Amino acid sequence: MLQGDVTVYSPPTLVEALRVLAEGGGEIRPLAGGTDAMVKFKDGLWRPRAWVNLLHLRGELNYIRRDGHWLEVGALTTFSELLASPLIRDGAPLLAKAARTIGGPQIRNMGTIGGNIGTASPAGDSLPALYALEATVIINNNCHRPIDQFMLGPGRLKLASGELITGVRFRAQSPDELCTFEKLGLRAAHAISIASVAVRLGAGMARVALGAVAPTVSRVPAAEAALVDPINVTAAVAAAKAAAMPISDVRAGAGYRRAMAGNLLLRGLIRLLGPEVMPDAAAR
Repeated sequence: MLQGDVTVYSPPTLVEALRVLAEGGGEIRPLAGGTDAMVKFKDGLWRPRAWVNLLHLRGELNYIRRDGHWLEVGALTTFSELLASPLIRDGAPLLAKAARTIGGPQIRNMGTIGGNIGTASPAGDSLPALYALEATVIINNNCHRPIDQFMLGPGRLKLASGELITGVRFRAQSPDELCTFEKLGLRAAHAISIASVAVRLGAGMARVALGAVAPTVSRVPAAEAALVDPINVTAAVAAAKAAAMPISDVRAGAGYRRAMAGNLLLRGLIRLLGPEVMPDAAAR
């Protein structure tokens, strides 16, 4: 099928989709909800020879399931479906908090978790949560790659020709964990992140991941170490600022983004632990 001057394939099965992608030799891009892809196409950033429409694969790649301590989400699961899922609300509240910040209802109804991963934007709002959850990306339904090794840079993935993101897998959060996702944009809604942070706190465990302040989303081991007993909020905030490697663009300058990486972590910790736990930080 042709749309203007770009061919669109609509394979009925995953096997057929993988065949088309393999034969395309990297000149064909998968297309799911299109909320990111169509913007990049319109702006001239992505000009594939053809698209592979994945929407006929919803029967294979749209699911949320739990196997013991593990949760798995199909690549074509939308953010609205994530938010509606008791499995996600109970087992991955951090991912639910991040999903709630993505666009508006129309975007969440179309945008998919696989698409958010596949765009490989450091500002992708689900990505800090997935990093903090130590997720693995499922490729072709049979290969797992840790997400922090899968993301290589803006728009760059460890993905060969003929490979497709088919899902994501992570360990469910413990019921006694504390978690938050903090995001700063130019407006309250429908905004691309200037900076973001995902935080998990549990018994002898802390996970901190920063978004939109480096070429990829990144964990901050020094901040995590500072948040395991005894908690040192000042050191954690300083580590987040030091870990940021932002650029300046039309949304914000590099210095502002670096400062906000620390401030968002501080805001999240006050939200989780209360200002009385951190009197020095809360007074700032």
